[in-house]
Amino acid sequence: MPLDVIALLKCAVRGTSSHEQGKSVSVKPTQGETVLLFRSDSAEFRRCTNVSAESRACDFMVFYHSPQKTVICFVELKGRDVADGYEQLETTYKQFRQVLGDTDKNIVWRGVVRTSSSPPKPPKKRYELHIQTSGNSDIGDILRK
Repeated sequence: MPLDVIALLKCAVRGTSSHEQGKSVSVKPTQGETVLLFRSDSAEFRRCTNVSAESRACDFMVFYHSPQKTVICFVELKGRDVADGYEQLETTYKQFRQVLGDTDKNIVWRGVVRTSSSPPKPPKKRYELHIQTSGNSDIGDILRK
């Protein structure tokens, strides 16, 4: 199933920040950067990316583009259960990659578990997606690395 871009745009968040249950994520773009934020735990996103209703999707997907790179970053807002957040990111990433395929090998893939306090140690399990935890709502530095 190819990616349904029109349906994906219906999941777009106005602006470059959003919040859910007291936690937030934001990116302050600089000149020459494009940032699009999508609500990935929604019926529209699931439909257009083939993420099953039974799977637990992460909260947001961030598309970041600068003259230097293109990044797709999945974001999960979590209180305490960081290991669960890693699983949600990995599931969403794998199912999204199946739909997108290898259309652009220059995309940098990242994941962020955004916690409301200082980030606990990540799980020891190995993941395909490069995931990190952050206590900061602005993830711009993570995207620009």
